[in-house]
Amino acid sequence: MSAMDQPNASLNLLHTTIVPTDDAAVAKQVLTSTIFGGNHVLLVVCGTDELSQFLVQTADVLAGAAPWRRVVWLRQPAQVAEVLQNLTECSGLPSIQDPNAVAFSVSLMDKVSDVILRTDPNLAPPRGRARVYAAFLKAQVEP
Repeated sequence: MSAMDQPNASLNLLHTTIVPTDDAAVAKQVLTSTIFGGNHVLLVVCGTDELSQFLVQTADVLAGAAPWRRVVWLRQPAQVAEVLQNLTECSGLPSIQDPNAVAFSVSLMDKVSDVILRTDPNLAPPRGRARVYAAFLKAQVEP
């Protein structure tokens, strides 16, 4: 197992599916079953930098407050690009393929409900938690 497949042990994640990075086929299978096979609203976080880790930790805590919420951590999003192309993106939102996209929420109907960009001024403390919560809420109300 590579270092990329061993997330920081200090991240006590209880409601997060960490998509593996050492086998692309397994990664696609895990992501497909998590997005299209479950009945949860999701916050999908992309990357391994500090911002991504902050979003994963914050979303995991918020997911614990509602049994219909889950978090997916894509540490290598390019590895599962084929799966992501199957999501329905709503008009008026940035694309999940945008290089500045760091996270996005997915509704029960597998629609992208919100996209969080790295440049979003609402990610700065202390508003970051509220921004993650808003993304979950948008996925919850998306038809």
